[in-house]
Amino acid sequence: IETQDDKDGRANVTITGNITDEKDNMPATAFRVTVPTTASFTVNKSKGFIGTGLEVKNEGTQKIEVYAQNFSRTEGGTDTGTINIVKESALTPDKTRADVALKLIGEDGNKAYLGVEGNGSGVYKTEDLRTEEAGGVKLLTLSAGDKNAQKGTILLRGSAGTGKVEKSISNNFQLTLRIKKVMNKEEQVVSGEQQ
Repeated sequence: IETQDDKDGRANVTITGNITDEKDNMPATAFRVTVPTTASFTVNKSKGFIGTGLEVKNEGTQKIEVYAQNFSRTEGGTDTGTINIVKESALTPDKTRADVALKLIGEDGNKAYLGVEGNGSGVYKTEDLRTEEAGGVKLLTLSAGDKNAQKGTILLRGSAGTGKVEKSISNNFQLTLRIKKVMNKEEQVVSGEQQ
């Protein structure tokens, strides 16, 4: 508030009231979650795989979970060859640096393995790229961030073959993250014991 010292100052304060339901869930409101829209990885001759981190920020009033739901190759654009996304066990000595195994690592070591072949979601719970989770693989849980933004990082990691690549390659892929509000579980306390 800026005013002269011989005048009263006035300020409008917005107060939001919330009443939780019998399961202690907050009313439905808009999410305020920030996720990055780009990420990258590089496989170079000297250092091998170099990945990035995806910082997710929750500024909403509800606790959220972040899932890796879908991963696919996008066609067109700046493709200059093919980066082969494979399972890590397929990285035999005859594979080149264009053969790459990708995974996402969230909190508590939760991992989602990525693949682009076949008709699945491209997101797998197991390294062999066979086990899919119906709603995606959970990577982060972030508390409500209405007073202080809560942040978490999903790491993009991987490994690649070591064989020569004669020509540099660039491909584009799309990762879909699913953001889910965490619902409180109903708890009943009878005589000091939980049922």
